[in-house]
Amino acid sequence: MTLLLALVSSISISAREFNCNIKMNGEEVHNTSFKVSAGESIKFADSPSLKFYLKSMKDDKFELQAYDVEKASRTYAIGKVRESGDILNYTLWTRSALIESECLLK
Repeated sequence: MTLLLALVSSISISAREFNCNIKMNGEEVHNTSFKVSAGESIKFADSPSLKFYLKSMKDDKFELQAYDVEKASRTYAIGKVRESGDILNYTLWTRSALIESECLLK
């Protein structure tokens, strides 16, 4: 029982809280807050053509991923997010759209 409590406590301690937003052509279209634990990948936005994920990798390393359903392609931004206020940014600029995603560690 003690081992189980220690395991649950360590998992909850390692969860990090983020606020992520997405802008399309300069206009905010999505804003959400959530927690992500070590090794976990969270889908935080979903549209008919794009899906956005934030994955906790190793230590303070995180991956912000955009999956383009129509082209079956994925693009990434990877960086270290250590302290409250640190930000991970992703930008995709095409001829038809400017897509920006920003995840802030709370």
